[in-house]
Amino acid sequence: MDRRKKRRRSTSAAVYIPIAALLVIFFMVYGTSAFLKIISIEVEGSTRYTKAEIIAASGIMKGENLLLIDTFDAERRIYMELPFISEAKVMRSMPDTVRIDVRESAPLAAVAFRGIVAVLDSAGKVLRLSESEQPELIQIRGFQPSEAAAGSVLKAVPDDETKLKYLTQILMAIDLTGIQDAITYLDVTNIANINLDYNGRRVLLGGPEDVRSKLEELPDRIAEVIAISQDDTAGVFNMSRRPWRWEPDR
Repeated sequence: MDRRKKRRRSTSAAVYIPIAALLVIFFMVYGTSAFLKIISIEVEGSTRYTKAEIIAASGIMKGENLLLIDTFDAERRIYMELPFISEAKVMRSMPDTVRIDVRESAPLAAVAFRGIVAVLDSAGKVLRLSESEQPELIQIRGFQPSEAAAGSVLKAVPDDETKLKYLTQILMAIDLTGIQDAITYLDVTNIANINLDYNGRRVLLGGPEDVRSKLEELPDRIAEVIAISQDDTAGVFNMSRRPWRWEPDR
């Protein structure tokens, strides 16, 4: 009798445990779909684009399951489809909200591309293409992009990839130091001998090493030059090697 009872219990367990597991899975799936639907989508950080434009670019829709959305793909779509967005962060907020935080780019430089002008931010992302010159921006010399599409970063031919890397590095340093309004052009023709114009004075940066520290010190150093040489702009301020010095034309 005891053995029969044990067999019945074993048989019952074998039948009911899988059923119970299926019921648990069913209620989990049903509960997830029923109670974690997106009701609200919040957007912060945008002044150039409307909330509707950013939500549309993300591909996220109200009524979707909060746990099943692909936040990384949504961030990528916002970055690619909205050129002036430099960074997007998509976050879930339980139980029914998606939060999208964005950071916008500002035009910093311009480079010629197949008869038109590509307007760039500090990361080398193309913000827009223009048929007119952009004299208020830093003019890039000595670099010809292989591709320049709004919403994407510049592309270079294989031989110029290092030049593009250094160009982006210097643009970011210029943006961080806040001296972009004083710079007319940036010439990367020779990446070992990069130079720029700072308020009418030519500056030789040399290579891209320590470029941020060089640019941080540049305004004070140029002020010293002006104090000594007054309005003499003929020559070059050489920062390619220490000691940095003003070298007038001979």
